[in-house]
Amino acid sequence: MIRTRPGDLIAWATMNDTDLEQIRAILADALAPMQVDLTAVKTDVATLKTDVAGVKTEVATLKTDVAAVKTDVATVKTDVAAVKTEVATLKTDVAAVKTDLTGVKTKVDSWPDLHFLRAAMQRQQTDILTLRDEVRVQGAMLLRLDAGISRLDTSHTLLLEEIRATHTQIARMNDRVRKLEDAQAPPL
Repeated sequence: MIRTRPGDLIAWATMNDTDLEQIRAILADALAPMQVDLTAVKTDVATLKTDVAGVKTEVATLKTDVAAVKTDVATVKTDVAAVKTEVATLKTDVAAVKTDLTGVKTKVDSWPDLHFLRAAMQRQQTDILTLRDEVRVQGAMLLRLDAGISRLDTSHTLLLEEIRATHTQIARMNDRVRKLEDAQAPPL
């Protein structure tokens, strides 16, 4: 309710259309900035409504994405569980392979020493060379005896061949003795 003084009622009652137009103009001038502000607020509210609608759409998209991520996480958990199972199986298999390797190592360790086999092979080669030299000496002796019977003048050549074969045989024996002495000598 508007407070009025006793003389104000008379002022209202005596107003004419011009006075009312002036009041309307004053009110229009006074309300114009508010009207502009109200229009700006309406525009801002409309923009906010559009923005809120956009945010709602984005939130719905985010909800869908979160649901997809949850599904992916569940899948990853399942895959991790499967990998753990496979790793456990592989650990068991590795343990079995280690056991098998231990058995193989035991068998390999029980085999003869390869150095021993090499030394035996060298001895056999030396023996074969010695036998070959002896055969050559015997052959040279046989040839000498045969030639001595048939030709006494060529005996010098055959005797020289026999001496060479004997010299080779003695050199091989010296090599064998040296190897034996080296094998029996204490290590340095």
